[in-house]
Amino acid sequence: MNKKLQRISIAILALSVGGGTALAIDFVNIGNAGNAADSTGYGSVGYNYQISRAEITIAQFAASGVGNGNEGIGIDPNAPVTRVSWSEAAQYANWLTSANMNNGAYTITGGLVTAVDRATAITTYGTVYVLPTEDEWYKAAYFTGSGYSLYANGTATPPGVGDANWNTGGAWIVGSGAVEQNGTVDLMGNVWEWTESAVDGNFDTIGEDIAFRGTSYFQSNTALMKSSERATDDPTLEHPSVGVRIVAIPEPGTISLMSLSTISLFLTRTLRRRKVAGTSLLPIGREYSCDVFIQEEIVAGDESDYWDECRVEFIRGLSLMGQRIHSVYAKIQKLFWNRMVVVHDLKVERRKAFRTNLKQQSLVRLDAFLARIMK
Repeated sequence: MNKKLQRISIAILALSVGGGTALAIDFVNIGNAGNAADSTGYGSVGYNYQISRAEITIAQFAASGVGNGNEGIGIDPNAPVTRVSWSEAAQYANWLTSANMNNGAYTITGGLVTAVDRATAITTYGTVYVLPTEDEWYKAAYFTGSGYSLYANGTATPPGVGDANWNTGGAWIVGSGAVEQNGTVDLMGNVWEWTESAVDGNFDTIGEDIAFRGTSYFQSNTALMKSSERATDDPTLEHPSVGVRIVAIPEPGTISLMSLSTISLFLTRTLRRRKVAGTSLLPIGREYSCDVFIQEEIVAGDESDYWDECRVEFIRGLSLMGQRIHSVYAKIQKLFWNRMVVVHDLKVERRKAFRTNLKQQSLVRLDAFLARIMK
């Protein structure tokens, strides 16, 4: 197998079984759809969803091309991205959804979010990536399955500095904190995280203050980690202690590892065939495709772009494949039941015909019998 093709095959298989490349985002499931809100009024979510296990890193954010290039400058690429405005965070979510920072759940005008429409984005793209609403963030942090805890560790006891990064003077590598009750890390401490929600709960006025949660490394105590606490600020804020966490809606369907491995093998073989034919494996709205990168030599230092483009194309392809499979299944199901109705109607008609024929034959035999008696 061609060396470059082999590398992308390994990456696709890794993604399919939950591993992925350094730029892949690890999500955790948040279930119990329709749960009641906490006494604070937050936390009720009527659907299942996924939230990124950790904060988005500098490297993950940089792959999108969103921002002014100063996001987390001078810090380890695996540290949480900061100095990101709310609109830039929304553009990153759009990019994850459509591979275009201007297309997704957020309408971007002049570099600012002017509208939020998740429903249309879901209809268009299947699964969409968005900033968590306060309810989604709150549920991921504090919901225990039957109620709510005071802290994201599932208890009323605040975490120590080693479990959650507070009062340390600097952000740490994402995922360094203790695992919280719903599988997340660093919801408490490290950096604040933008939500989708405006200060009054709904974004309906351009420029209104936006809520963020979670507290950060420079806080001198754990008070702001409590479920009762929140913060808000101008959406243009770009602060070294405010970062991003992402939600996926609806929760992507579960596919067995064997099925995903089969899909990976299919895509690998198709890549080989399409490479020879010079065509793209999957249609996406980007300047380049995986096939282009396979055919071209990878210039040293540009490999992150190569992997990022291929990752986006693969994820988009799986989404499209899922939609097509669902559509075919719906058609097959409809044809099946239509056929069942036809078969049932045919059986009814045959029974009627049989009974009518039997009745007629009985009458003929009765007439013949009576005729013989009368002779």
